[in-house]
Amino acid sequence: MRSSVDSALVKVSRIGNPKRHVIAETMMMGNVDDPGGGDSTGGSRSHGKRPSAGGSGLDLNLSTSTLRPIEDGLDDEDGDRETWSQGLDFLLSIIGFAVDLANVWRFPYFCYKNGGGAFLVPYLIFMALSAVPVFYMELLLGQFIRQGPISMWKICPLFKGVGYCAVTVSYFVSFYYNTIMGWSLHFTISSLSSPLPWTSCNNSWNTKQCFSPEVMSEEELMFMRDVDNSSASAYSFDSEELSIKTESQWNGWNNLSTENFLPGEDRSQLAPQFGLGGARLRKGGIIRPPNATSPASEYFRNCVLEMEGHDIDNLGSPKVDLLVCLAFIYCLLYVILFRGIRSTGKVVYVTALLPYLVMLILLIRGVMLEGAVDGIYYYLVPNMTKLWEIGVWSDAAKQIFFSSGAGFGVHLTYASYNNFHNNCYRDCIVTSCVNCFTSIFSGFVIFTFLGSMAHRQGRPIEEVVNVGPGLVFEVYPEAVGTLPGANFWSILFFIMLIMLGIDSAMGGLECVITGITDEFKTFFKKKKHGRECFMFFCVLISFLIGMINVTRGGMYTFQFLDTYAAGSSLLLSVLFEILAVSWVYGLDQLCKDAEAMLGFAPGLYWRICWKFVSPALIAIIIVLDLCTAEELTHEGYRYPDWAQIFGYIFTFIPITLVPIVGFIEFMSFPGDAMTVSSKLMKLSYAITPVSEHAAIKAGQRNKRFQAPHWSYFR
Repeated sequence: MRSSVDSALVKVSRIGNPKRHVIAETMMMGNVDDPGGGDSTGGSRSHGKRPSAGGSGLDLNLSTSTLRPIEDGLDDEDGDRETWSQGLDFLLSIIGFAVDLANVWRFPYFCYKNGGGAFLVPYLIFMALSAVPVFYMELLLGQFIRQGPISMWKICPLFKGVGYCAVTVSYFVSFYYNTIMGWSLHFTISSLSSPLPWTSCNNSWNTKQCFSPEVMSEEELMFMRDVDNSSASAYSFDSEELSIKTESQWNGWNNLSTENFLPGEDRSQLAPQFGLGGARLRKGGIIRPPNATSPASEYFRNCVLEMEGHDIDNLGSPKVDLLVCLAFIYCLLYVILFRGIRSTGKVVYVTALLPYLVMLILLIRGVMLEGAVDGIYYYLVPNMTKLWEIGVWSDAAKQIFFSSGAGFGVHLTYASYNNFHNNCYRDCIVTSCVNCFTSIFSGFVIFTFLGSMAHRQGRPIEEVVNVGPGLVFEVYPEAVGTLPGANFWSILFFIMLIMLGIDSAMGGLECVITGITDEFKTFFKKKKHGRECFMFFCVLISFLIGMINVTRGGMYTFQFLDTYAAGSSLLLSVLFEILAVSWVYGLDQLCKDAEAMLGFAPGLYWRICWKFVSPALIAIIIVLDLCTAEELTHEGYRYPDWAQIFGYIFTFIPITLVPIVGFIEFMSFPGDAMTVSSKLMKLSYAITPVSEHAAIKAGQRNKRFQAPHWSYFR
């Protein structure tokens, strides 16, 4: 004989530490199926029937579900989830991901380009009001829900596509990011040869435009600048047989002797004599001729890349030496990831700390060089008029946002391996400060050398600064090559680059692996070594696609991927993320989750930023980014129309997953979607945590439809 209570549905929420759960018991008449698929947020499941007291029927009030904390004793399907061996492992991991190669080249360039010290004003504003609040939110969500960047959206199934978007962006970035470490490994190996191959113009790959003032004696220094191509023909002083070669013969200057110069001639007067009046001359330096190239630049372009005569329409074949270097980097990443999160936590002790030691040593050496003060001056002197330019604010916002790593899903992934009561608020503040400090500190390191180079070459520093890989692989090798013990400094510098890149690359791939394996946990548990096989597949595919960057025209594909892989799609993903959590999941619920973990709720500042300020600023960033978008070019080469069109398609592939997955989730819930009431019921399920679906099925009021949720934060 069936009891008046046919069944009791018990939903157990596993969001949080296995030692601290919340059990939501909703008892109802008759069998009730969970429309969410029998799994609640963070891996909940039904424990079957609960016997009624004394075997008699019970009068149940469906509107009164109870939420009560319980301690150990529940069989937790996430109980075998790895955790960091100690909190410092996690802290160094997120620092290692946030502090990457972009801190070394992008921040110093943007700072110089946009008014020096004035650039710090928008940079710090966006950091405090946008990037750091999003970063803190991701750490809270990851640590509380203990799921990957896809599965965590059981708190709001309608936005599960945001998780897929973050994972896709992280994977796209791996296609080109690891190439930088491959180049760095190539330079590290080349640094073993003496003298360094990029310090002279006497190599097979050098052209006639190669110009290296460092190999000339003081008597051989010439003072020239701003020579128009039309006036760069041969000049001569017949009386003294002084010849100044044409601009196509700068490589021949290395063979000049002091006999070619006027005895006792004041070199500062040479420029006016040759019709070059107005040239800005600097004592003890040289202003390089027009169209001249440095040995380091020619080494990178003509020897390492061999990009001459190639472009995106003509990539050529992969270079074997670069291919081997890239393969080694991917093998290293796979070995580290194979050992799991605990192995990652140990590796970052080296990868996160060594770069600071190297940069400190280089800074000490750099400030000893003549002209270093000029570089620091150009780096820090504020030009406040730049703040009126839209591009300055756009650059500052993009730099701090991409540098903090928010939106890639990596912070969510790493935080999901935390202990439940880890102080992620402290980790957020420490990481943000370290990230900001590293950017500013690396600027000092780089600009001391740039100032020294400008002094030696007699060039204004604005002609020395480059953006992107050019700063690291052209300008810096040239500077390091002039130091005593150049081989040692060169090896140290490029090992530092590998260390900066390796932990960020680990974080990106770990996000992809954890995101997919957590979302399809049942499938992977059935397969022996399922995670390891999937990891190998992810690494292999990324390597195969990344091979296009080690072709002769690989610099053009690298620039393409760097521009479109993590642009507007990342910003839109973050915007959807913060809107979904603040306005749909609810700040009141998020603050309760934080209080359960940390013992205190986020303050008013964080709640205002999450609900109003950060979404508004991110939306402004997106608008500015679109308004300032330009055609993709690389050193005068304009990418063909098909590449530009494909670039926009490539950018929006990840973001299209948000509406597609959202629609699929919406249609998967009960209802025919033909009537308004059915649509509202589907929407009710779609915006509600899976753990509350049984209560909705039982007819309870959905608090996310209540007006106070949209207008009041507490």
